[in-house]
Amino acid sequence: MIRIREVLGRISEKVSFYDRQIVYLISLTASLGSLSASMIFGWDTFALSLAQRILMYPVVVISGLGILLDREDLMTWILVLSVPGMAVSLYHYLNVRLDTLIGCGFALPCSTASRIVVNGFTLRPMYLPLLAFFAFTLITAVLLLGHRPDINNVKEKAYSWI
Repeated sequence: MIRIREVLGRISEKVSFYDRQIVYLISLTASLGSLSASMIFGWDTFALSLAQRILMYPVVVISGLGILLDREDLMTWILVLSVPGMAVSLYHYLNVRLDTLIGCGFALPCSTASRIVVNGFTLRPMYLPLLAFFAFTLITAVLLLGHRPDINNVKEKAYSWI
């Protein structure tokens, strides 16, 4: 049990040290994936997909600026975008998965012929909201793991604002 705690402690240290780079890679991968789905594969863009893109694309820019300018405070803004992104992605995926009658064009494709087979694996547009949910969840987890509050000098920090 102690060995597991040591390993998890080392992983947590590495994640907190490289949190901006990890967030940048996750958000860049998610953004390029959504762009390739609409531009290369020709999948339709729905209202909920646009909401997810609106919440994901700034994460790439903000995390990139955080790396270039070496600023940790920009990561708070990413958390403000990633938590609502998780909610929108989960809502979108549940609408698609549960096949609610929300109407085609909002969350569902109007035709079921929009499938792509890659090496025998059938990709459908319903997996994109799930992948976006995973991306937003990973970003949120990395940010929360990487920025643990320092509880030793909370009073000093609280009084410094006065």
